[in-house]
Amino acid sequence: MRKDFRGFFRYYRQFGVEFLSQLWSSFRAEVWPAVVLALLVFLVSYRRDTNAKTAFLYTAEACAIYILVWAMYHLIRTPWKLSLTGNERVSSLSFKAEALAVSTSILDFYYERSQSEPTLSAGDYSSGSQLLQSLRQSQAEHAARDAYRSETLGIYAYKFSRKVMEMVSILKRMGLADEVTLSAVGENPENVEAVKIIGEHLAELGERIVER
Repeated sequence: MRKDFRGFFRYYRQFGVEFLSQLWSSFRAEVWPAVVLALLVFLVSYRRDTNAKTAFLYTAEACAIYILVWAMYHLIRTPWKLSLTGNERVSSLSFKAEALAVSTSILDFYYERSQSEPTLSAGDYSSGSQLLQSLRQSQAEHAARDAYRSETLGIYAYKFSRKVMEMVSILKRMGLADEVTLSAVGENPENVEAVKIIGEHLAELGERIVER
């Protein structure tokens, strides 16, 4: 029962704040200019026109009726606005969970590939007879590592690139990241270390998504 009351008061507090905010916005945009104009006309003409006061009162009465019409409009519209806000909150939280999940998958992928990456041996350059063999072995190891890293980038592009680009577009619309950070996340990685950076940046951006 106590939880129901808290939810009840929370809803109508949000309702009141939203209703008054929208009504004030409509008053400033639609009614206030007419009130100011009527007041100026009254100040200019009240000494010369005996009906100036009556005309001003009629204008004020018309403005009051007009604001009542806007109040009825916002009274009907506010619950719909609150429902949209609730849907956006659920949507933002779902997107946050998705962004963090993708970030975790990218980082897991990076660490798994890094552990299996071909290593480079130190080589034996102590004698002339071993020099040529060591150079050939080093070239073969570098070629194998480069091929493995290219494969890593190809797998990343296939598994994650499109999804990351979609998330970057949404984050940009949400205004949660600056252009530098978005560029670091959105661009295709040029090397394997950039995959890690993308995963970390995406996690950072995901944490910025808060309940609104």
